[in-house]
Amino acid sequence: MAEGSTLIQVVIPPATEANVGAVRQRLLVELDRLDKLEKTEQTWMEYRRVADHIRYAHHPGLIPVAFRLLRVPDGQLDIYYSKHRLVEDIYASARQPQQAHDLFLKHVLSDNPVAAEKVFDFWRGLRWTASPGYVWERVPSLRDVTVAPVRYLLRPDRLVRDLDRIITHVKARRMLLPDESLRRLCGARNVWIKALTYLTFGERCERAWTTGLLRELRRKNTPLQARELDALLRQLDASSFAVRERASAELLRLADGVEPDLRQALKRPLSPEAARRVKLVLSELEKEDFDPLRKQALAYLGSIDRPESRAVLATLAEGRPDARLTREARAALQQLDQRKARPR
Repeated sequence: MAEGSTLIQVVIPPATEANVGAVRQRLLVELDRLDKLEKTEQTWMEYRRVADHIRYAHHPGLIPVAFRLLRVPDGQLDIYYSKHRLVEDIYASARQPQQAHDLFLKHVLSDNPVAAEKVFDFWRGLRWTASPGYVWERVPSLRDVTVAPVRYLLRPDRLVRDLDRIITHVKARRMLLPDESLRRLCGARNVWIKALTYLTFGERCERAWTTGLLRELRRKNTPLQARELDALLRQLDASSFAVRERASAELLRLADGVEPDLRQALKRPLSPEAARRVKLVLSELEKEDFDPLRKQALAYLGSIDRPESRAVLATLAEGRPDARLTREARAALQQLDQRKARPR
């Protein structure tokens, strides 16, 4: 050993279930602490330290930490470690693709699936990577195969790149969402999850299911018939608390289809209880975080120019002109048209 040198012995504990469990618990506690802090540059730096465990470990025992990171509000962390990359790393951490499929299905089918559009964007990209077009885009075709050996001899780096592309293609084919998982997505209770499913897997969706989806979307901003609205308003003042609660929940579900009518209803003579509940429904609809999945879905639909996204947005754009959802859908369609008209 050279004079003046120092021997440093580094002991790395084995990744036993107990050790990984301890790390997982420590990281989850750290995320709980960070979520309560003001989002300063220092806070984001500490989020990144947690994210590094997911980026570099790819251990199935840390997948719960990765899902907690999905819930971190958008901010500087996305610049360093995007939600799309996080979805990729969860798949890389899973023992089998089906394990990751099941985890993400449970996530997007939950009541509050944060970053759901990132999951669907990953699945959409996976379909392209698994398609023949992904391989033939770079790898020599049969017509060029005679000159390929010469090209690879002159440029060995091309051979490495093309082989890597083929390997990526084969892996993607193994990770495609199976039919059973797709059926679970098609059965989602949330219409926006179904809209994202149609955008991502439209060619695999049954025609009858697609027709039903577009019909359900059309109801989102189609005005209720006057007698149906009057019936709900009467139920807001019912003697049964359960009936009043159900009527309020139904008005919230109808959202854009009834919002303008509810504002007009306040100008009519209503009982104090009915007026109070109408005001509560309107205040909920006006909140920035009301139906956050709708906001995510519309933004994503407006960024992907596909027949499926246009079908969804065109259906919503046909709704009542005074509904916010109608205006948002028309704006998203206009955004697609402007992007299409841009010179490439």
